[in-house]
Amino acid sequence: MSRGWPIAAWLLCLTICAAVLIPPRMAVDLGAFLPDAKDPEQSLVAGQLHHGATGRLLLVTLRRADGDPARPAEVERLVQELEHSGAFRLVAHRPEPGHLPGREQLDTYRYLLSDGWRPEDLTAEGLRDHFEALAEELQRGGAYGDSWRLARDPTGEQRHLLGQWLGDSREPQTTDGWRSADGHAVIVAWTAASSEDLDAQQAAIEHIRKTAGAATPPLRAAITGAPAIAVESRETIRAEVLRISTLAGLAALTVLVLALQSLRAVLLAALPVLTGIATGAASVHLAFGGVHGITLAFGATLLGVTLDYPLHHLWHSRDRDGKTAASAVRRRLLVGALSTALGFTALALAGVVGLQQLALFSVTGLLAAAATTSWVLPALQHAPIPPARHLWRWRRSLGRLPRVPRTATVVLAWLLVSAGVASALTLARFETDLAGASPVPQDLAERDGTLRSAIGLAEPRYLVVVHAASREEALQASEKAADELDEQVARGRLERFDAPTQILPSAATQSRRAEALPDPEALRRSVTEATAELGLRAEGFAPFIEAVSDSSELPPLQPHDLQPGPIRDWVQARLHQHPDGSWSALLYLGGVQDPAGLERDLSTGRLIDLRRQASALATDYQHQAMIHFGLGAGLIVMVLLLGLRSAARGLEVALSAAAAVGGTIALLSLLGIPLGVFHIIAMLLVVGLSIDYGLFARPGDPSGMGSVTVCAVSSVVAFTILATAKIPLLQAMGLTVACGATLAWLLAILFANRPSTTEQPSVSSWPSNT
Repeated sequence: MSRGWPIAAWLLCLTICAAVLIPPRMAVDLGAFLPDAKDPEQSLVAGQLHHGATGRLLLVTLRRADGDPARPAEVERLVQELEHSGAFRLVAHRPEPGHLPGREQLDTYRYLLSDGWRPEDLTAEGLRDHFEALAEELQRGGAYGDSWRLARDPTGEQRHLLGQWLGDSREPQTTDGWRSADGHAVIVAWTAASSEDLDAQQAAIEHIRKTAGAATPPLRAAITGAPAIAVESRETIRAEVLRISTLAGLAALTVLVLALQSLRAVLLAALPVLTGIATGAASVHLAFGGVHGITLAFGATLLGVTLDYPLHHLWHSRDRDGKTAASAVRRRLLVGALSTALGFTALALAGVVGLQQLALFSVTGLLAAAATTSWVLPALQHAPIPPARHLWRWRRSLGRLPRVPRTATVVLAWLLVSAGVASALTLARFETDLAGASPVPQDLAERDGTLRSAIGLAEPRYLVVVHAASREEALQASEKAADELDEQVARGRLERFDAPTQILPSAATQSRRAEALPDPEALRRSVTEATAELGLRAEGFAPFIEAVSDSSELPPLQPHDLQPGPIRDWVQARLHQHPDGSWSALLYLGGVQDPAGLERDLSTGRLIDLRRQASALATDYQHQAMIHFGLGAGLIVMVLLLGLRSAARGLEVALSAAAAVGGTIALLSLLGIPLGVFHIIAMLLVVGLSIDYGLFARPGDPSGMGSVTVCAVSSVVAFTILATAKIPLLQAMGLTVACGATLAWLLAILFANRPSTTEQPSVSSWPSNT
């Protein structure tokens, strides 16, 4: 009965975990590891870092298979095929999309929405200039629209609106459409799927590539944009999770085989590890509705930590049964696991979903592995495990190591602590770029910026934010800011900008424009006078006169009145309502040359450099992480002192942990590696490993030093594998823990390698005939 209940409870736990994890759900949004905002401005910055204003916009560069630029006719055919696929709301290769959702609404409201006309443009003299241009255009074959379109919109207001939305209308565009810097055709594709639906975004990207490849002649599509970057991040994370999990598993298996050389021992040692990972993943699954890929990859490296528990148990059970061995190591094992687990609970207070997942995974995984080792393994192990001859020789060699005076080790430990403090204050560089956490290749991000510039889109770095109590007031403030930015463009401080009011002006502005429209009779006289000498029939412009007359009676168009589609998405992305009911309007800037002068002279709104603001957000994030690290470390030391019941021994182990952390900080600083949030978080694992090694490597106990050495090898190998990850935050954790675990092992061996005067080893010698 005493052996049965642990096994029954363990099997029940595994059954529940299996039920929770089938089917598995893995998230990959790096926004889960970005800090939450504390004020409206930080909320805007965090929102742009998470999603940005163009979450559905793909930028596609086209070239032939032989590398030559695609011809305009080939690009046009491809655009038409993509338009009819249903996967996109908009596909265009110049600022005149043929089938833009909402275009009819823009046409109806063009005189209320466009800032391209003035009242004098609708007089006889002003119209004569437009009609002369139209007459010349018709003689050339009507490059823009048909005669009906010309008759309805002779001043080109709809074209002006579309030019503002799809590229800067103040820059001339070639008739062939947009071109990249190297002369290749560029198209923009606004996907129909939600920006959060990465499966649909990936399907749209693959559809573009497939359609381009099937064209005649075949075309190659290089795709960037927010959806492409998000999909690339997801695929990188998935691939890294699989690679790291596989390598970590193989490494753990190799360590077990080499250390134990017993199939029965290897199988027993695997049980706590697998139980820990399954329990951690299931608990996160239950709490968050899925497991983030980074959490899973980090959890896989817990193999190197949780493997310590069964290794300690099995090492000490080579000449005794499982129950006796468990009694010898249980207290130290549980103290080490509980202290490390409590250290990670501090991360749950961080308010960042990704860190909360890491905390929950670590706490439940560590405790489940420790419990499995302490109660399930003894119930399954009925006999001692024969020792391997090479480990017996290794154990004896550890016992013959030169003795190191305790004073010398204490001095070394304090030197490492001092080196860490000095490095943090002088040499250390702290990472303040949150974009550095992204696994997206740098060339993809650079190509995205280049193409945005080529087609006149504002780059997602600088923006002007105006705040107001209501949406209407925010739009009015946006108009004032746009007027100031026009002046800054003329002064050469920036090249372009886009504002929500370039498509949807405030209601007050729309009302003023409606009032400024001439009455039908006056406009009819002006049309007749303007066409008198141009060979154009005045009555042919009756649709134009009717449209102006209808526009004067229209109510102002509101954001919620816009038809669903890319135009509505574009406007809504630039209008943000805060929880307190206030509103902000965002104006994105492109080609900023003098941000300091721009910020100084801008009286309406505030210039925000997303990179600089993200740096401030990252700094605040680091401060939070340091507070949580200090809290976690304090909990670890408290449990350690209570669990050991010996202040002297507890302080010695705590000093060893502090020295390992200090030495790791100094080493990373000397290597020129910037310290970020995830380096700080990884230090909690360094503290946990230091305590584990310090608890089991005791003076006069070569067997303890032997088990600690095997555990250290396991941990260092696992986290070295993590350090090879293409995901920067996993790389930071892996490198930090690999360095810290090495120092923790060295300090534990040095503290243990001295004659024991007050403490005898709890493990008897192995049989002399071994």
